[in-house]
Amino acid sequence: MSKNVGGNWNAVQSNGPIVNFRLQQNDDRLQGVGTHSNGSVSGTGNGSVSDTGFLFVIDWSNESKGEYNGIFGLDGRLTGITFDRNQPDSQATWHSTKVFES
Repeated sequence: MSKNVGGNWNAVQSNGPIVNFRLQQNDDRLQGVGTHSNGSVSGTGNGSVSDTGFLFVIDWSNESKGEYNGIFGLDGRLTGITFDRNQPDSQATWHSTKVFES
C-alpha cells in the first residue's frame, strides 16, 4: 500500500525555492504540476510513490527537468534530494512541510 501524497503541498529546497506541488494519485502513480513560490517557474510531471519512497520528475518552464527523490521519515514527512536531469551536478536537499499518512 502506498502513502497518499495527492493534493496540494510544499517542498522546501535547501537552495532557496519552495515548490508547491498539486498532485493527483492513482494507486502508486502520480501526475501533476509544480510551481516555484515566486511564480517564476512552473511545470508538469509524473512519478510514483510507495509506502517508503517518492519519485517525481517535472518538466520546468525554464527547460530544466527536475527529479525529486524522497523517503518518508518516522514523522511522516518526505525528505530527499532534487537535481536537474540536464545538469546532474546541480543538486539540493528538500523536505515536505506536510505529514503524509498511509
